[in-house]
Amino acid sequence: MNVIYISEKPSTSPEIDEQIQLLYQLGLYKEANKMFNSFARDIISDTRQPDSEEHKKSIIEYNNSIKKLHSASTIILTHERLLQLGTLKNIETVIIDEDITPSILKTGSIEIEDLNGLLTSKNELIRKFIDYVKSTSSETYFETLNLTLIIC
Repeated sequence: MNVIYISEKPSTSPEIDEQIQLLYQLGLYKEANKMFNSFARDIISDTRQPDSEEHKKSIIEYNNSIKKLHSASTIILTHERLLQLGTLKNIETVIIDEDITPSILKTGSIEIEDLNGLLTSKNELIRKFIDYVKSTSSETYFETLNLTLIIC
């Protein structure tokens, strides 16, 4: 079994972290990841100075774990990192290393575009989760006129 642990993304600079966080909040995960990857490349190539050698080490370790992700069969990560990853083509098992209930319950609405990847996923684990959520009688799902899926 090829297991990869995806740690929390290391910090960049306060300004870049703020921009990355804003992109995540807008659902622009690819753009946020590009911004982080650019920062990481600069740190690794010594174009930019890290806060410390420990900071550089954490960026290198994180970068290496992301590179290995595509060959892994099992990943361990937070639910936020799961949503930010994009493709899960070869992944057979996803282990979320936290209680996701508080994050799920605070979500008022989710754009359908944000769910399309999960709803069309061929990953059995994700399919089972989606089927379970759909079968939960205390939840209500409906589409509004602007094609937003609301979970009440």
